[in-house]
Amino acid sequence: MTDGHDSNGSGHGYDFHEPLAEIIGRLRVKIYELEDQLDSVTSDLTQVLAHALAMSGGSAPPPIPRVDCKATAKARDVASGHGYTLDHVRGRDRRRAACVARCAVIVALRDEDGMSYPEIGRLLRRDHSSVMSLYRRAVELGVKTNGVEVDP
Repeated sequence: MTDGHDSNGSGHGYDFHEPLAEIIGRLRVKIYELEDQLDSVTSDLTQVLAHALAMSGGSAPPPIPRVDCKATAKARDVASGHGYTLDHVRGRDRRRAACVARCAVIVALRDEDGMSYPEIGRLLRRDHSSVMSLYRRAVELGVKTNGVEVDP
């Protein structure tokens, strides 16, 4: 992206000579930043609502569990180490390479960050029992997380 002016004068802010992959990469980074901001705002709004309900005499709803932004960043790093994006790992691709990347993310979050299966499930948009199954399979297969083999 340039300084807001492009080479063809259309005013869109993109240099149309720039490779499309670079533009897409920057847009993905921005989307990830916005997702993290949305998670933070949702958490803040939940707290405000709970406080307002408590002040009015109503009962507060249980807090919405929030996945740590550091965990999201770690999941992205491990996925990219296997050649995938976090969105791809969250997706339904069942090809071996995608499943190995998904398993590597789960093992890294479980073993290195100590996250629970439900927390990992929320991050990857999967049920905790699916995460448990993938974790067991990853350990059996010795899936590597960023080049470090998991001990069976």
